[in-house]
Amino acid sequence: MLPVCLSHVVKLYTHMKLVFYYYCCCCYYYYYLAS
Repeated sequence: MLPVCLSHVVKLYTHMKLVFYYYCCCCYYYYYLAS
């Protein structure tokens, strides 16, 4: 049960990291357009 839970946490963390990178890219893109 623990390994499954752990893998889920890792999966969630990876997903959040991807969302964070995507958000950063969007911010940089809009900043580039605004300048």
